[in-house]
Amino acid sequence: MLEKDECQYVQIRALTDPGLREAIGGVCVHWALLELTVERVLSYLEGAKGLLRYESDLGNNLQRLLALAESSDKLDTTQKFEIRHLVEQVRCLRGERHRVTHGLWGKDDDGTLQSVFPALRRNVDPMKPMTTEDVRRVKLQIFFIGKALRAYVDPLDVVRIKWETD
Repeated sequence: MLEKDECQYVQIRALTDPGLREAIGGVCVHWALLELTVERVLSYLEGAKGLLRYESDLGNNLQRLLALAESSDKLDTTQKFEIRHLVEQVRCLRGERHRVTHGLWGKDDDGTLQSVFPALRRNVDPMKPMTTEDVRRVKLQIFFIGKALRAYVDPLDVVRIKWETD
């Protein structure tokens, strides 16, 4: 890890490693599916039978999910606890997902892979060594959170999207 006052540089360049590209793509796809799943759980708890609104970003939807879960008579105490826990896991992964998907990738003088980006408005170190396996771990964490949330989706619902028109 670089110290703040050190003048070290990381070469920013497009990496040709197909494993890294595949892992980054997996994070993007599974995060999008996670957002869809949160929308579907909201639809289930609201009794909307698969109607997705796409009115808010994930942060607002997680807040709505917590409120709906707490007040829902469809969930028992254990299920409410699990949803709270899953929401906390999503919140904890947001910084790493941001680093993976929006980061600039390069290697330092030792050849260590780095994800580099300005951590503006994010509580993430601006530079941190990260391997392809680290990115795959983030992808798997996202996948398993989404899988756990799908337990709260009615599989018989037909997904419909409500588009706001002006």
